[in-house]
Amino acid sequence: MDTLVLVIRSFYAAVPAAIVALHYNVLGLSQLKSYGKVLAGSAPTSSHVQTWLDHVVGLTIPKSYFTHFYILGSLWCLVLYSGLVFQWADMVSLTASPETFLAMSFMIVQVFRRLFECLFVHQPSSGARIHVFHYVNGMLFYSLTPVAVVIEHVEYDKPFESLSAMEFLEWRHILACGLFGFASLQQTVAHLQLASLRSNDSRPNTENKRTDLRAYKLPTQGYFALVAAPHYFFEVCIYTSFVVLYGFRDLTTILILVCVTVELGISAHDNREWYRTAFGCDKLPKNWKRMIPYLY
Repeated sequence: MDTLVLVIRSFYAAVPAAIVALHYNVLGLSQLKSYGKVLAGSAPTSSHVQTWLDHVVGLTIPKSYFTHFYILGSLWCLVLYSGLVFQWADMVSLTASPETFLAMSFMIVQVFRRLFECLFVHQPSSGARIHVFHYVNGMLFYSLTPVAVVIEHVEYDKPFESLSAMEFLEWRHILACGLFGFASLQQTVAHLQLASLRSNDSRPNTENKRTDLRAYKLPTQGYFALVAAPHYFFEVCIYTSFVVLYGFRDLTTILILVCVTVELGISAHDNREWYRTAFGCDKLPKNWKRMIPYLY
């Protein structure tokens, strides 16, 4: 188990390091971290090793494949958590604590909600792409995170003992639940606001099948009046709730939060830069931050 914990923690430490390196265009591969409109609008590398880099940068797939992350996450959560709760493996059990059950509940709600949004809310353009690097990173994230949020609370050779909720409920559990619920709701609202900006009467461009005519519009509703990517901010809040839930004592969930914050923080920066280029600085809301209202 110690080895598995180390491997999982290493992933959450390595990803933000790689994203920062890509952000500063190490080896001319900055486009690997981009997706959707930002990827489409990014400039090709000017490196002296242009040929092979262009091949790497060109490894893209439809952005709609984001849905695969949440299909995987949903199925894996159901299999993993039902196995732990019902002790399919006789030697393995969960600690009887509110953190464990709430963490599993949070994760299940998160992946199923995001799956629902991908299927019924998001409206990616037909030409929107993500890099294979981003796809692999996402699949790994949703393979490891359902394990990571409970990995430090699995025990061996100890029968599971159930406890009533009132025996162990603390204020941090209530605070975590409130933060998770609020952030989940607001992220869905932000996604609905983005989807509402899509033009209903747009049709694919038959001359260039990689793009379509659904123009991007500048989002200024709700929290978009404050930041370019409030949906990223609320994603960070969602994973902050796991850290609060464990009382800041679970190193693995802290690393998850760092990973998510760095990755989405850089994506939020790229999003704001894209809006500046596409619409002009004079069209953006005053003091428009990247991700965290009034701060960043």
